[in-house]
Amino acid sequence: MVTQVARAIGLKLGLPKLLGRKEDEVAEIAKVLAGMMLVGVEKRARCIHYDPSTGLCRFLRIAYPLPWMSVDKDGDEYRIRVSKHPEICSVCPFWKPIDGDEE
Repeated sequence: MVTQVARAIGLKLGLPKLLGRKEDEVAEIAKVLAGMMLVGVEKRARCIHYDPSTGLCRFLRIAYPLPWMSVDKDGDEYRIRVSKHPEICSVCPFWKPIDGDEE
């Protein structure tokens, strides 16, 4: 009964159309993020700052841990575990190729 009432109210307010647009926007953002992750994985593998034994970036440091990001404390700062966040590598302005690797 409650579901039928909610569905009737939703139809009257045009919610399915609105939700459909939001789902399309979320799908578009997911595509962009997936592309960033693929690029980041490739860049990370060829970056002099990436430490494959720890999964951390030896260059990037942040002052405060972000609750949604995997980081390790290093003194008074935090290092990002880019092995779990390749999207960071995809947009990193400090990326440098390993010697002998072409840019």
